[in-house]
Amino acid sequence: MEEKFFVGYGYGKFENDKGQMQPYCNVFMLENFNGTENADYRFGGQKAVKYRCVSPDVWKDIDIGTRVMCSFDSRQRVSYMSPVKKAYPPFPPQSAPGGRSPGGAPPANRGALPTIKDKGGPLA
Repeated sequence: MEEKFFVGYGYGKFENDKGQMQPYCNVFMLENFNGTENADYRFGGQKAVKYRCVSPDVWKDIDIGTRVMCSFDSRQRVSYMSPVKKAYPPFPPQSAPGGRSPGGAPPANRGALPTIKDKGGPLA
């Protein structure tokens, strides 16, 4: 099983070269860019990668934006996805002037995954 970040899907039918309607099913996962940079090619951050999928039932109970564990069948199609349940460590206490804890409400994003706005992306 591989851990990925589920960001979308697409499924339906298309007309193939024989004029027949053929079903398709894909999921999109965020991944870090890999490779070697050179003078003509630079990259950074993350990209959405398309994977073939066995059916829409694979993600029926999973929300977009969820970190998932994926299994693949012998044809390299996503055959199973389950949400990852990780306990993220709490943020360190914020000190008030003088070194005392403010004792107020926790930060609004306590325990939330970073977003693209945070400049780290969901996998940072």
